Amino acid sequence: MKRLRHINMLSRVVTFFLVALLFSCSKSFVKTQPISDFKALQTKINKQQNFLENNSIKLKFKAVANISGKQNKLVGKAFLYSDTSLFVSILSYSLGIEVLQLYFNSDSVYYVNKIDKKFFSGTYSDFKTYPNFGMVYSIFSSSYYNSKNTLISNNNCHYIADYKKFIVNDKYDINGKSGFFVATHFNSFGQVEKIDYKSYNGNYLRVNYSNFVAEYNFPAEFVIFTMVNKSEVEIKMNIENLDLLSKNHSVHSIPNYPNYKKIDIKDVEI
Repeated sequence: MKRLRHINMLSRVVTFFLVALLFSCSKSFVKTQPISDFKALQTKINKQQNFLENNSIKLKFKAVANISGKQNKLVGKAFLYSDTSLFVSILSYSLGIEVLQLYFNSDSVYYVNKIDKKFFSGTYSDFKTYPNFGMVYSIFSSSYYNSKNTLISNNNCHYIADYKKFIVNDKYDINGKSGFFVATHFNSFGQVEKIDYKSYNGNYLRVNYSNFVAEYNFPAEFVIFTMVNKSEVEIKMNIENLDLLSKNHSVHSIPNYPNYKKIDIKDVEI
């Protein structure tokens, strides 16, 4: 029962850090300098974005989740469908059963907790913070989250010469109100090494990427850290296998669980 409670807590945590996106990051005291020539960096970013837009990817991963010092081992699969939808299946390493499913596309969200026998099916507007698919997809694909109104320019991009890194700071408003900041850290190869999400209410999420696979420019490891209900959560993921899917590969359909109870996301306090 104790193990089931830990997995149940993990299911809620995974849902919150992927969907709610109420995050903040620490301030940087490293001196930066503005740069004027963005052509090379922009070319590298566009190359990765085009790869994700034109290819579907299947990832197999192992993960270790530390929740306030308690450790859970997981295995799972993630399917990234040509920058249009995302499906994640997570299994408990110790129990050997699927405990969680997540599905996102451009306008809807689906989540099922098989331990609690609860599910949610709705749109992004059902959430208090109005996240969107691009934000979720950028975390899993280690890509630059770029809204239509955001461009890399001398106003939001700085270069740290000592570390040979670029930092792009973007501010996003939600329905005309102050929303959140995103700091994206690029290395000299144009790869996303770190993403910091900072909200105005002080919550945060940080993702660090490492060991990029040259063929796909995709990280073999990444670490997610956030705070949920005053509990520190750190998830270390190792990509065991990456495959490109064929063009005729079918997108996962939303399963039906008639005996599960539907969650009202607006009643969930983070």
